[in-house]
Amino acid sequence: YYDVSKQDLSGQKDFTKANKALAGARTHAITPLAAAQFMLAKMRSSPLKPKLAGVLPTGNATMTMGSDEYSTQHFILGDFFVADMSPCRFDESLTLKEDYDYSCSHIAKHGSVLRCNRIVLTVRHYANQGGAVDMRDSAGKNERKNIAILQRKWPGVFKMNKKRPSEVLMKWSLHGKQSKENTSAKGRSAICDHRRRNNEVNLRWKEHCEEEEDKDEGRTRK
Repeated sequence: YYDVSKQDLSGQKDFTKANKALAGARTHAITPLAAAQFMLAKMRSSPLKPKLAGVLPTGNATMTMGSDEYSTQHFILGDFFVADMSPCRFDESLTLKEDYDYSCSHIAKHGSVLRCNRIVLTVRHYANQGGAVDMRDSAGKNERKNIAILQRKWPGVFKMNKKRPSEVLMKWSLHGKQSKENTSAKGRSAICDHRRRNNEVNLRWKEHCEEEEDKDEGRTRK
C-alpha cells in the first residue's frame, strides 16, 4: 500500500517526477486478508454502494502517482478483488477478458465499482503455465474472439490498445456511444461485407430490370 496523495504530473513527458514521488512515498506491506478487509470496509462505507473492489491493475507503482486514490468506473483486475453480495456473475462464454466483462456487469447493475489505486500487487500467474496463459495463442486469435464478445455486449466501452496488441482500453462513459474507433477490425470488416452484399444485390436487381425492359421493348416492336 502506497500512502501518497495524487501528484500533479501535468506537462510531464516522462516518469522522472513520478518516480521521485514514488521514492519518497511511505509504503506498507499488507497481507491479502488485510487488503480484502480494507477494501470491503471502503465499499460498505461509500455512498455509491459499490459491490466490487479491486487494486491497481499493474505492478508498476509509478502509474498510481498521477491517479486519484479511488476510481469508481474503471476496470477491476481479476487477479485480486473483493465482491460483496451481488447477483453479478462471470460470463462463462468468455475464456479470456472475463474480468473486464465482470467489471462492466457491476457498473451496469450497481452504478459503480471501487478500485483502490494505492494497493499494488505482483502476481505469478500472469506468465506461468495454466489458466488464461494456456488459453492465449501466439496469433492472438482467442484474444480477438473474446474482445469481439466484449464489444458486442458493451458497445462503445472497449477500443483496441494501439500500444499493446490483443489488449483493450475500457472507458465506461462511452457505453452505448459506438464509434468507428471503438469498432474492432473484425467488426468493421463485417459491416463492409454486409454493405458489399447489399450493393451486389442492388446491382443484380438493376440488371434484371433492364433485361425485362429490353424484352418488353422487343415484344412491343413485334
